[in-house]
Amino acid sequence: MLVSGVSVVGLAAIGASFSSDIVQLSVLRGVWGLGNAMFFATAMVMLVNLANDRARVVGLSETALGLGFAVGPLIGGLLGEVSWRLPFFVCGVFMVLALGVAARKLREPANRQQPVRLGQSPPTAGPRS
Repeated sequence: MLVSGVSVVGLAAIGASFSSDIVQLSVLRGVWGLGNAMFFATAMVMLVNLANDRARVVGLSETALGLGFAVGPLIGGLLGEVSWRLPFFVCGVFMVLALGVAARKLREPANRQQPVRLGQSPPTAGPRS
């Protein structure tokens, strides 16, 4: 799901940089949002479940998200001074790079947990470290 979402975002962003009218741009931005929804929640679950220090990982993740919200529009504005298409293209290139990193670094866990069914109480394991 993570790799699929990152792929959708990257392709939609690059496609948006080549859009010829506002309808194409709007549709591609909608697809982009769908891709974000696909990978964001999955990434957070992976970060929290695979981390040795959950509090630190969540703190770093929230810090990165906050910096992105603060700095992203500034960088987008600077790139937009060159061309309105450039922020879309650069974002797409970064997402394709992230896709490459995710595809190379992410692997299936050696031991998989049993799936939890709706209405099932969670397992009573000891505290995670």
